[in-house]
Amino acid sequence: MKVFKVHVYLEGNVDTLEDFEAYATFIVMAKDEGQAEVLVKEYIKKENPPKGDVEILDVEEVSIDQASVLGMVID
Repeated sequence: MKVFKVHVYLEGNVDTLEDFEAYATFIVMAKDEGQAEVLVKEYIKKENPPKGDVEILDVEEVSIDQASVLGMVID
């Protein structure tokens, strides 16, 4: 398994807002880039986001042979 950073752009319409835009970065463990993209799209679909487009901007393999911060969650 490898670790990937998947950068995503979400766009859609929300009843209370005219337009909705968000960027997100997912840290994913997968066998290759294609599986990482599929896992992120399935995860987003399961979370039931506002209707709109999901665009994968970039998939980058992360070297795991050194210590580093892989992600951050803001709540």
